Parts: sequence; C-alpha cells; structure tokens
Amino acid sequence: MVTAHIARLVAGERVVQLADFASGDPGFVGTMAMDWAIRAADGGTEVTFEARDVPTGIGAVDHAVGLTSSLVNLAEFLER
Repeated sequence: MVTAHIARLVAGERVVQLADFASGDPGFVGTMAMDWAIRAADGGTEVTFEARDVPTGIGAVDHAVGLTSSLVNLAEFLER
C-alpha cells in the first residue's frame, strides 16, 4: 500500500511528493521522495524528476515504467 502527499509546492517550478510504502515485505517499506521540476520549453513544458530513497524491492525497470506512466498521465490531464 502506498500513501502519498505533497511535501512542497512551488507554483510553476517544483513539486516534492513523499510516498510512504507499507508492506509485510521489508523490500517494499519506506518513504520515497520524488522531486518534480517543471519549466517552460518550446511548445510546452519540460518535466524532470528525481526519486530518492526508493525501496530496494522496486526494480529499476519497474520504477522507470511507473515514472513514465506518471508522466503520460500528467500530459493527458494537462492537455484536456
């Protein structure tokens, strides 16, 4: 189970999100920080992000797939 909240919001610049993982498996427990930076770019917005303290049970490929999915969902939401 994951519970997430916004820890810091700088309008038009940055969102810091904390995701708290709860599990019976120690590899999937902990708090991951995700730092999303946004800036204007030609024809849209550039989004970069950094994830820190990712639980050890989350593999790099699965994490990349999840982050890519989040970016796709964000783009679809903003394009409406």
